[in-house]
Amino acid sequence: SSRLHIAFPADGASMETGFDGSGERLPLVIKLQGGTPPFRLLADGKPATGASRTRQLLWIPQGAGTARLTVLDGAGQASNISVVMR
Repeated sequence: SSRLHIAFPADGASMETGFDGSGERLPLVIKLQGGTPPFRLLADGKPATGASRTRQLLWIPQGAGTARLTVLDGAGQASNISVVMR
């Protein structure tokens, strides 16, 4: 299997928090390359998604500030980024 890599967003990216018409936060799409399913996302060390077999994970930011995102794959690989939510 190939090396797990978070393809989007880039490490250190500053991202705008999106809201829907009722004021609910919109999820940020986390795009993965490589790795072995299933994939799990941690935000600041806490589980943020269930297991996913796809290379697109949806994460709902809890608010503004820096978040450390970690993706774990089925083979035990990990990939980390930090994003700044505005």
